[in-house]
Amino acid sequence: MADKELIDLNQVRKVAYQDPDFTKEILNISIQEIPKITSEIRTALNNKDTEASKQAVHKIKPTFYTLGSVHYGDLAKKVQDHLSDGGELEKVIGEIEEIIAVEPIIIEEIKKKLTLLQGI
Repeated sequence: MADKELIDLNQVRKVAYQDPDFTKEILNISIQEIPKITSEIRTALNNKDTEASKQAVHKIKPTFYTLGSVHYGDLAKKVQDHLSDGGELEKVIGEIEEIIAVEPIIIEEIKKKLTLLQGI
């Protein structure tokens, strides 16, 4: 996924009703919230806490969809559904680790989008 953009700025603009200031606000809030939530996910995973993992993944899912990052939104949904259905945490560790690993990449891309929007 390194060659493909993770953020769909058109999706963010759509969610923001085409308002440039609201678009920037969504991106800024995402920069603040994604690291907090991935930290919660990391802690829950380290503690092998299925319920906390499910709740933390649930929190990040709408952020991914808002940013137009459908792959990661769908991945979070898969994890959440699996855990909600009583599935074992061990069965989705790879998916959870993928969600955690994308944090610095998606944050960097959001920052680039914000820089792009400053020039508009």
